[in-house]
Order: sequence, then structure tokens, then C-alpha cells
Amino acid sequence: MDLLGPPNYDFGFVIIDYYSRYQETKFVKNITSSEIIGILEEIFCRLGYPKSIREDNGRQFVSSEFKSFCDKNNIDLITSPPHWPQANGEVENMNKSILKRLQIAHGKGADYRKEVQKFTIMYNVTPHGSTGKSPSELLFNRTIRDKIPSVQDVSETILDSEARDLDKINKQKGKEREDRVRGAKEADIFIGD
Repeated sequence: MDLLGPPNYDFGFVIIDYYSRYQETKFVKNITSSEIIGILEEIFCRLGYPKSIREDNGRQFVSSEFKSFCDKNNIDLITSPPHWPQANGEVENMNKSILKRLQIAHGKGADYRKEVQKFTIMYNVTPHGSTGKSPSELLFNRTIRDKIPSVQDVSETILDSEARDLDKINKQKGKEREDRVRGAKEADIFIGD
């Protein structure tokens, strides 16, 4: 993770998973340790806690508050050597891409947050050159949809049919149970009534 300084924007807090290359970017006005911890808690409640976090030696990352957060959540904190951003290369490369997107948004007079959101979904659903799979597919073990139609949209094949069947059965059981509790009866209204 890294902070992207604000030329004309808020700070960009960039997080990338080294295994899948899945990335998220959050924009913040304050870059205090408590603000960063709040963002990480929101992300980790969806994606789970990582084994480790690699970061530069920014004061918000080396504070006792941040170290305590990592210790409490069993996260190894790895710092890159000072003045050597290449040690955190994956996120530094992502910063270049996001900075390009910010410059394009500024040039077009567009909302930079929306432009970065568009870039993020495009990046996370596009197969990566080194893995051959999209970051979202590696992270979630499934392909997430974007606005470009795909084969999965027209295919009737359901890869998770067992889970869908179980969900359908449980929903039906829940409906029957609630109908009994409320004393609901079958409707005697037909088409045309």
C-alpha cells in the first residue's frame, strides 16, 4: 500500500494484493494513522485480513497506533528501505497508472474519482500478463462482471449449481415456515379475474 500525493486532488490511498494484483484506491483528505486504519478496517471486513502489509516508511504507517493495529490483527508489517520506492514496485507501478488516469480526468474536466473507479474495475477484470487471469478471478475465484458482455452472460451453464440449488431449497423452506406462522393461504385469484 502507498499514498499518492495530491497535486490537485485528495490523497490517493492505493492498496494492491501482490498475489492476485487486485487493487483498490480510496481518496482521503487526511492521512493520519487513524484515517488509514479506518479505511483498512472497511476493506478487511469485505476481503479478510492479509498475512502482511508492505509499505514505505510514511509517518502514518510507522506510528505506534498503526503498529498496534497490525499486531492486534496478526498482520506482519514490512517496510521498504527509505528512499528506494522500487522495493514496493507493484504499488509504485499502479501509482503511475492511476496518476495517468488522474491527468486524463483533469484534462477532460471529468470527476477524477469516477475516472479512477472506471479504471479500477477495468484493471481488476482484465487478465494480467503474468498470471493469465484477472485479479478479481484470482482473489475471488470467480469472474466479476463489467459492462462489456462476455460468454458467461449468454451461457446457461451454472458453475455453482450446488450452491444455487441449496439456496433455492432453503428459501422455499423459509417461505413455507413463514406462511405457516402467518396462516397464509394459497391465492384463489387467476389471470383475468
